[in-house]
Amino acid sequence: IFFRAENMLRLASRRLWQVSSARIRWASSFQCEAATKLLDEYASKSDTKVLTEFDALRVVGTFGVGVLQRTLVDPNEPNEDLQSKVPKVSAVKGILRYADGSLVTHKTEHKAIELAVPAENAKKVVDTFVERFSKTDLKLEGLMFREWVEYAPSMGNEILLSAYQDPVFGPCVVVGFGGVLVDNFKDEFNMPPFVIPVAYGVDSFLPYLKESTLVRLIEGKLRGREKLIDWEVLEDVIRSLAEGIMHFSPYNPEGEYVVDEIEVNPAAIENGRLVALDSVVSVTPKSKTGLMSIPSEKPISKIAQMCQPKSMGLIGCTEKIQGKTMAQEVFGKVFKRMVRTSAAEMLLARMMKATVFSKTKKAITNKPKKAAGGKPSFMKRVTQWLQTAVVPQNFNPCNSILDRAKENPGVTVYPVHRKASEIQGIKCVPTLEEMKKKNGGEPVDVLVVAIPATDAVKALEECFQHNYCNTVQLFSAGFAETEAGQGLQEELLGNLKQLDKISRPIINGPNTVGNWVSGPQSFNTIFADDPQALVVGDSVNKNLPTVALICQSGGFAVARLSGFSSIVHTSMCVTVGNQMDMSATDVLENLLVNGPPQGISEPVAVGIYLEGFAAKGDGLRMMTLVRKARKRGITVVLYKAGRTQAGQAAVATHTASMATDYGNFLRLMEHSGAVVCSNLEEFHNLVTLSSLLGPKLKELITSEEKPETVGICGLTNTGYLKCGMADSLPKPVPGHKTKIVPTTYEEHTMDAIKKVYADYKLTDVVEIGDFLDVTPALHLAGWHELMTYLLKDPNPCVYIFSPVISPQRVPTPKVITLLFEAITKDFPNQPVVTTMESGARYNKMRQELWQVHGTPCFEYADVAMAYISKLLMAWTRPF
Repeated sequence: IFFRAENMLRLASRRLWQVSSARIRWASSFQCEAATKLLDEYASKSDTKVLTEFDALRVVGTFGVGVLQRTLVDPNEPNEDLQSKVPKVSAVKGILRYADGSLVTHKTEHKAIELAVPAENAKKVVDTFVERFSKTDLKLEGLMFREWVEYAPSMGNEILLSAYQDPVFGPCVVVGFGGVLVDNFKDEFNMPPFVIPVAYGVDSFLPYLKESTLVRLIEGKLRGREKLIDWEVLEDVIRSLAEGIMHFSPYNPEGEYVVDEIEVNPAAIENGRLVALDSVVSVTPKSKTGLMSIPSEKPISKIAQMCQPKSMGLIGCTEKIQGKTMAQEVFGKVFKRMVRTSAAEMLLARMMKATVFSKTKKAITNKPKKAAGGKPSFMKRVTQWLQTAVVPQNFNPCNSILDRAKENPGVTVYPVHRKASEIQGIKCVPTLEEMKKKNGGEPVDVLVVAIPATDAVKALEECFQHNYCNTVQLFSAGFAETEAGQGLQEELLGNLKQLDKISRPIINGPNTVGNWVSGPQSFNTIFADDPQALVVGDSVNKNLPTVALICQSGGFAVARLSGFSSIVHTSMCVTVGNQMDMSATDVLENLLVNGPPQGISEPVAVGIYLEGFAAKGDGLRMMTLVRKARKRGITVVLYKAGRTQAGQAAVATHTASMATDYGNFLRLMEHSGAVVCSNLEEFHNLVTLSSLLGPKLKELITSEEKPETVGICGLTNTGYLKCGMADSLPKPVPGHKTKIVPTTYEEHTMDAIKKVYADYKLTDVVEIGDFLDVTPALHLAGWHELMTYLLKDPNPCVYIFSPVISPQRVPTPKVITLLFEAITKDFPNQPVVTTMESGARYNKMRQELWQVHGTPCFEYADVAMAYISKLLMAWTRPF
């Protein structure tokens, strides 16, 4: 009766409305004052982080989880009347500590658990425990007699309930199948626990959880299963855990403690309620953790000065760049490998080198020459090239940037060099102090540092003390990506954190390759030999959509700048290296909060290459920023390296990134509306495709109320492509409101389709299906007529037109281009995607459609459908 009344009270409180400034939500059962008093009590009597299970259950009860009757027994006190103090039948657990005072959390392996103990046997069990542990190094501090619950452990009867402080995604609540098979459900059945980042918002996750296999199972919605519990009971517990873990988190300045973890495994379903059978709680005083903020506390507005500086200092320029002739380079490398440690081998190598040079010269000079005035022979030209062509040695990024400074009078550059008076025609300053004086006593906008790591730390510490710069581009490698440099990076970061949060510089790197920003007001620090050559194709189509790139890998950034050229316009590209200070998340936040650099338009898509998160809470911030971007019609496309154990080892030695579970990353980022790519080719195609389709579907992306269905129109002339498109539609996601389906047409459109089929005698050959197959019998005039009818229909969201050659018809690339060009011209605002396979002869045609006409054209229809489906699933995620 008591438990039924308790459930009724909980459900009643669940239906009380609580109005907040942000939104209306249900009140939870979290007891804040009671939990705080308990934590105060434990903090006053113990310094240990992990609570005993008896104390943990008391805290669990304040977090809205049901707890059973229990009694704590001191084995060192007389327990003559113990039978009347303990439950009639109990599960008995010993509270043990190691010699160092730390708590034993796994009791089974130490035989510290007895099950189904009658009250009359309580004294005997206490004596048994005392005798058992008197012979070990473990100290028996007490015994907990917890009410015994008779239930049959089975799938769904045991639930994992947890709340913890995730280093990447902040305070989280976890719900899943419980008991000893938690890992099996995750690894073998692909049913991981459901993770909810509380600070992002619980409400958007609950519809997905409600339709999960776990909830449908316990609600009796699966065949042959009885109802075990009401959804409202589980929802109330989840909300209580969420409110509690958020209150006791680094994000709440009012809480005195941080609950690092509160885990109940299992929580048994008994008589329609959830009761904790086993629990772990760990707590840390707030003074030891510090506060955290979802918006960055760094001076990220200074990123604009880094991208568009008016003044710049350079540490690392060399007075003279040495070079070798091509002959020295080629032959030098060959003989360098032949040198050995012994003098005899070295002498032999030199003799061989001299012989080869002699024979090569003789072979070239003895070659018959053409008559006077004729063109030099091929061998003569090769000889001249080997002797005169210079291979740059020891490429210096600062010198490369210095060369560019000559062409940009809007930027004042100060090479810092102790000895040289000028380098490459630009006057030097001997010290950083002199640099600041020359700059009118003001810190330079950006200081580029490209010297060894140990020297870089000394230079930057001097900058910290005297405020010599507002931002730093730290090109130097050899920091946290190496074992020896880990300490250097920690030392540098520690000194940086001691500075004032507003006036301190913001550091990009180490291990970065600089930034690229388009526009006449920008100065590019990306140290390619000729960075303008990377985006030379932008001039082909002046109406290219604008994208931004944020990359942890410099090589990836350079490759994408070149790869996107002529298809999209890359307005900015920022490489962040090790993310010691400025992270990829900071760059995205600055872009959305402070806007793009001056003189360039806001991007329609942002591509992010990420190897990991460097700062705590960056995953949570990234989720909130992706949602913010979607509300403005900006698509965020993510590629996460380090998805496997081998990949995590690779990124650790590349940019020293903090690894996180990739499955968790994937689910949470997709929930926020990011497009997460599984390979590099997919990243390239989805950035370009989203930039071309996104502006045309901005209303769908930004709308608060997502539609029930989104229809795709598919048109092809062969059955296998129709099947491929259908197979590539996304599977329904439980809880996701919008379904991606083949479109339906208005009545007048269906009449027009039937007319085309009848006019071209297709009716007797093929039926009108979800995706239209017009067979090879339909010639290009019929294609144009049918596409025109389809594009006038208001129902389809996206169109895929996929012709393919056939034995009857082999259209030339020019004819196909003219067909799609006409459609693009007649319907410029319709989101059309085309495909054309059938061999290499159509490669140039596909490229021309992308570059000149702005029409996405892929080789394979099923691939195009998969890309479109992925974008639509991201764009229809709830806010």
